[in-house]
Amino acid sequence: MWGGVQWYWQEHSWSDTRPLTSRLVQEMKRGERIIADSSWIYTLALYPAGLIESPADVIDANFSPSVDRRDACQITWLVGNLDTAESVRDGMERCGHRPVLSSVSRHYYFDTSRLRLDAFTTAVTLYRLTP
Repeated sequence: MWGGVQWYWQEHSWSDTRPLTSRLVQEMKRGERIIADSSWIYTLALYPAGLIESPADVIDANFSPSVDRRDACQITWLVGNLDTAESVRDGMERCGHRPVLSSVSRHYYFDTSRLRLDAFTTAVTLYRLTP
């Protein structure tokens, strides 16, 4: 029983980005650049499809020293949550990226301050730079 609870919690502690990765694989062209919140998720789809040369080509929105404010306007694709990824929010607000597709997920976590399970809903959105 405890194992089942742990599996469910782990399975639902990440956003379901499958629709976003599928759309990205369908529409992204080789050589286009991407900044992504939780970049590894997108790397797992883009690299085997031959859309990026290296897993390092997916720029992590939160942990990449190469991301700065001017870069977002040179990047074709952004993907993430505007509340948690500043470079995604900046690109969307300043550079003309427009929403392509969103995925809403319910997340479950253990609230250590109150010692109870809790949940919240969040959206992850795929944005494309429009000319």
